[in-house]
Amino acid sequence: MKISIFKTIDSTVQSLKRCHQLKRCRPLKKDHLLKLCAATLLTISLVGCGSSDNSSAEADIANNETAIAVKGAGVKGPLINANVTAYQIDPSQADLKGDIVARGSSSTSANLELAIPESLASNGPFLIEYTDGTEINGQIPVIESLSTIITSQQLLAGTAVYATPLSSFAIEHARQIADSLESNADPLTVGLSGNNNGSVSIAELLAALETSATNIKATLGLGLLTEEINLFTTSPLINADTDAEDTLAIRTANEVFAAIVSVLKDEVADDGLTANGTTLVAALADDFADGSFDKQNAGNSITALNTIDDIAAVLTQNPALLDVPNSDRNISQINEILAEEAETLAPELPVVSLDVPEIAAPLASLYSEENPKPTPPTIEPSTPTVIFTSATLQTAAIEGDNISVELIASDEDDNIAYCDLSIDGEFVRRDSVAPYQYGSNSGFNDNGLNAISAGSHSLTAECVDTTNLSASSIASIDIASRPDNGDGEPVLRNVALNWGTPTTRTDGSPLAINEIDHYEIYYSSTSEGSNNESTVSVAATNNNNQLVNDYEINALPIGEYYFSIATVDTAGIASEFINPVALTIQ
Repeated sequence: MKISIFKTIDSTVQSLKRCHQLKRCRPLKKDHLLKLCAATLLTISLVGCGSSDNSSAEADIANNETAIAVKGAGVKGPLINANVTAYQIDPSQADLKGDIVARGSSSTSANLELAIPESLASNGPFLIEYTDGTEINGQIPVIESLSTIITSQQLLAGTAVYATPLSSFAIEHARQIADSLESNADPLTVGLSGNNNGSVSIAELLAALETSATNIKATLGLGLLTEEINLFTTSPLINADTDAEDTLAIRTANEVFAAIVSVLKDEVADDGLTANGTTLVAALADDFADGSFDKQNAGNSITALNTIDDIAAVLTQNPALLDVPNSDRNISQINEILAEEAETLAPELPVVSLDVPEIAAPLASLYSEENPKPTPPTIEPSTPTVIFTSATLQTAAIEGDNISVELIASDEDDNIAYCDLSIDGEFVRRDSVAPYQYGSNSGFNDNGLNAISAGSHSLTAECVDTTNLSASSIASIDIASRPDNGDGEPVLRNVALNWGTPTTRTDGSPLAINEIDHYEIYYSSTSEGSNNESTVSVAATNNNNQLVNDYEINALPIGEYYFSIATVDTAGIASEFINPVALTIQ
């Protein structure tokens, strides 16, 4: 038997057309809103996530596009005939290398010959990498690859940036600490903007570069690197634009660090293993990610440093006695090396006389007995809580129906491991992913909740967190006997719904038919002994691309019902549900 409520709904068509107009950003209900928003965000991210061909920037330059020269050099010592590549930084990559935006080289006088297309200049920051070059004496540098970073602002302002051992070390170290939370009690994290979510953003990386530079100055700065000296922009070569004393300071610190890498490289090679300076710099950054050079990062061994006997001893030896790599001089003669380089690379400059600086030994840690590493606060694990939602017991009140159960489990530590559900002492299923849903709306065939019999039933939920603390909750449901016609068969009715197509939005703007995606039909029963409600999605057009204005709900038991409808457009914007229409099924 079919009961048509066409006239009932038709009598409210004017109200429906008025109330059924789309309202901007009004959700159907909370969980539906989340799904709609997620889909919208996914669409935006896919449209905006296209990658470009690495050769595109070079093609632009070849087509005579205006390009902006990058100023600076690679120094350990001055690198000549090196290949230089500019990458757009991609923090999701382990090496930070995104698309290539330009290629260049360093000349025989160590001048950087690299230009970034003007159309890409605002896409910074950029990673500048020097590879395959030699020092001016023809020797292969002890650290085979050197890197620095230039921001868009620096590029446009003509700021020179220098790739050195310490700039390379700072970039690698910053990448490792960038996502960490800031703690004013720990110098390793002061200034960070990380949120500890497992990924690094550009903003987090740039903040971490400042923090890393500060900590590198404190440990490897030899007492020479003042606040005014910048690891990336202070020139390690004497030129007309920089202060000679600052140049001596930054160059000395870089040569000492390179000498330390050289010592470590020799020690690894003495054990019969392949030694690579670039790999060792990355390993040292990994080691220093916890604030100390001890061949460990938060208790985890650094594989590349395993064969080093005493890394602290290597770091803290008298730096003045270390040999400058690829040179017959030691660190105390850096002033002479700089003066000779200036005569070769910049003979037009006046002769500069520099005194040998007094240098302190590097430190093996940010921490000391006077300033120990702060102990993380002890957090006592919290006991979880679990409740049955009021959406839980609403979908079945008559024998033979399938019921739906949903739990809300929470924990201050946010570490719920799983939730178990039982009915009348019989285990139903374990769910390890929120929302914790069981039965007809869960997507699982939970037999214990199907075709439930009339009578009183007990539901038990237990949720356990990762520290093995647990909480439980009990709920009871009463299932009514199914009414029948006297022959044992239940009384069921079909209900036909019909509605008008909305044509305007709440702001008065027209709503085109092709802008309507689907309708949401809501119905509920508040008959004695029941508490059922359901929502059905109905497409706005059928398979023949014809408008849909009706829908039939089948096999409803007798009782009091309320029906309502809402419209959702193709952008996921939903109207409010209209005032419900009542119907008694007999």
